[in-house]
Amino acid sequence: MYSNKKYFVTLICFLCALQIQSQNLLLNGDFEISTDCPREAGKIELCEGWTIPNYSTPDFYKNCDNAFHNMGVPQNIMGTQIAYSGESYAGIILFMIDYPMYREYIQGQLQHTLIRGIKYRVTMQISWAEVSAYFCEVLGYKFSEDNEGSKGEKSENKVKHKNVISRSSGSIPLAYDKLKDKGNWHEVTFIYTANGGEKFLTLGLFGDAFSNKQVAAASPVKGISVNKLSAGAYIYVDNIEVIELRN
Repeated sequence: MYSNKKYFVTLICFLCALQIQSQNLLLNGDFEISTDCPREAGKIELCEGWTIPNYSTPDFYKNCDNAFHNMGVPQNIMGTQIAYSGESYAGIILFMIDYPMYREYIQGQLQHTLIRGIKYRVTMQISWAEVSAYFCEVLGYKFSEDNEGSKGEKSENKVKHKNVISRSSGSIPLAYDKLKDKGNWHEVTFIYTANGGEKFLTLGLFGDAFSNKQVAAASPVKGISVNKLSAGAYIYVDNIEVIELRN
């Protein structure tokens, strides 16, 4: 009997440890928890745990009765895409041809700070929007201790920050052969080793100019007419996870 109890306790401890290890450290990584339905573009801050670190308007899409028809799911202003899970996802402009210094970023908050030397697996689902006529070969990411928007100069209680965040933790390669399939979601993943103390994850295209190598390889997608909305690179993002990989 004692042996069975010992085995049972050991099994419970193992399962608890496995559950803790597989916990998503990113708050609201699937964008499902929101304070309201999006009634206009640029409302990612309606999602719990998400902020905008610069002067830009990343989008929030949700399937709800009060949502503005252009911000709904699956149909919206940038195309048609069902959510990877649930009824919501985000959308960001990586760059625009006519406004190369305009970039959109989304910044998510972690449940607790990352531990120095520990590896974390970051996974997300990406779908290129149907209206987007261009793509990028990389998506930049940045883990930081502070809210990126707090580093700007404050004026009249508003944070000022240049539109392009110049430095990132790294870049994630995006395979064009998958991204040109705009009907499906595609998983992107990478491993990050923490410096320690990181509390925020920012996603977008980093760099000071359009000539940056990250955007120089952009290519038009055939069959899409270029206009003010489509003359750039736009992606939907869903189910972002940050999972600790402790042994």
